Amino acid sequence: MCQRSHVHGVMLSLLQLHPNPLMSPLPSSSSLSLSLSSSLQGYKGRANRVFSVAIQRVEKAMQNAYRGRKLKKRDARKGWIMQMNAGLRSYGVRYGEFIGMQTKTSVKLNRKVLANLAEMEPYSFKAVLDVTKMQAKGK
Repeated sequence: MCQRSHVHGVMLSLLQLHPNPLMSPLPSSSSLSLSLSSSLQGYKGRANRVFSVAIQRVEKAMQNAYRGRKLKKRDARKGWIMQMNAGLRSYGVRYGEFIGMQTKTSVKLNRKVLANLAEMEPYSFKAVLDVTKMQAKGK
């Protein structure tokens, strides 16, 4: 794949010109560099001046942003689990035991809600824990 077609392929995805790229004309290099100028202001070295280096930096930044969006969700879930575990340990129950009991019962609260209850409403969290324990013993 030649460098020029790679550059146009990256920029077509950035500009979102037409749903069918075969139907839309290729933008000129001057319009491409103008469209990138606002996103390149913080880059160091040649990345904010040289077009070919700038394309690589923008593409890498987009990859990092994509990866970061996935990591953000993963870290949020980890935080909820830690909050729940801290709340459960104060009542003598481990997180794994509680999730095992919850799957057997009709209590269908997600980890985000349970973590919020454990932190902000400890008495309500205790009530949910008691209901879950009772229903799990009954089954």
